[in-house]
Amino acid sequence: MTVRVRLTAPLAERAGGTERLEVPPGTLGEALHALAARHPGLGELLWRQGAVNPMLVLFRNEERLANDALEAPLAAGDELHVVTAVEGG
Repeated sequence: MTVRVRLTAPLAERAGGTERLEVPPGTLGEALHALAARHPGLGELLWRQGAVNPMLVLFRNEERLANDALEAPLAAGDELHVVTAVEGG
């Protein structure tokens, strides 16, 4: 089994237009690196100066993960949702 990844539309554009991808189980950091390796254009949005882009919001299943929680485990069957943050007021 794999970890299902869901991307918002702006991120999906950089991943060949697909909003749903799969990565092997492991850690959050490994999943993000796998996505960046497979889709370099997406990688440009995922990472900023070696850290997760602060304009992204990450969820494992329905639990929000801190962007620096790169060692957070992702098990087979989990869903990682990568959302672009929205600012405004």
